[in-house]
Amino acid sequence: MSRIYVNFSGLNNIGDRCKSSALKIESIQLDFQYTVRQLDWDLRFESDIEKKALQLSDKLEEYSCVLKKYKNFIDISYNKYIELESH
Repeated sequence: MSRIYVNFSGLNNIGDRCKSSALKIESIQLDFQYTVRQLDWDLRFESDIEKKALQLSDKLEEYSCVLKKYKNFIDISYNKYIELESH
């Protein structure tokens, strides 16, 4: 049976970077939402900022969720490769 080489530290590194990126995006999203809330109410609606801001905030949340899913996938893959390696 052929062997597959798995770079375990590389997998961990990718997972850590996904987690770190997700946290940074969450922080950006929170800062962005706070900034939009601080804008004058009339300005937000007059210039359609509210709609665009909500769309952008939703996208940031979506990116953060995707990165968390990638992190979960990397963790599952890592654990499965470790399990296979021990056989």
